[in-house]
Amino acid sequence: MKNSYNNAPDFVQEFIDHTIYVEGEYVNDPDDRGGETRYGVTKRVAESFSDHWDDYGWDGDMRSLPYDFAQDLYAHEYYYRPKFNLWEGVSEPIAKELFDTGVNMGTMAPVKYIQRWLNVYNQQGKWYKDLVVDGFLGSKTINAYKTLCDKRGNATVENVMYNCLNALQCVNYLEIAESKPSQEKFVFGWVANRVDYKPF
Repeated sequence: MKNSYNNAPDFVQEFIDHTIYVEGEYVNDPDDRGGETRYGVTKRVAESFSDHWDDYGWDGDMRSLPYDFAQDLYAHEYYYRPKFNLWEGVSEPIAKELFDTGVNMGTMAPVKYIQRWLNVYNQQGKWYKDLVVDGFLGSKTINAYKTLCDKRGNATVENVMYNCLNALQCVNYLEIAESKPSQEKFVFGWVANRVDYKPF
């Protein structure tokens, strides 16, 4: 995991740092489903990387979680492990959106989102076969996106898909707040800080 951030492309470093900025410093709100966090890294996730704590001179106290640990964790766990780097050279905005949603909802959620959208944009299978909506990113999903771009135009597809991914992210926040009223205190901030829209 060490140096995952430093080895990442500049655009990945930029949106990792933006994510850390948006997530902020140490938080321990009893109503927050993520529990104790710093820089948006939850205690549960940090503990799953306990084998790497010594690399950062860290003892596991969430109040002192190192900034570079957070950077490397984001790059490793939310960019490289789910293979969002496959979008490099295809669409940086889509890579960014997959990463952003993955940080908040788990990395399988945004992949399922894009697979679902690609399945309804394929003209009933005429342009490419329906994808299995399994949350795993691979060549079939990437190639389906590229085929859609060939049919509709790169800029148009990128814009539409970016907005589609954000739309489902927003719906997810709404459903969380509807099902768990305690989360209403967070939902406005989630939408304001995490949901983006690309105007045409």
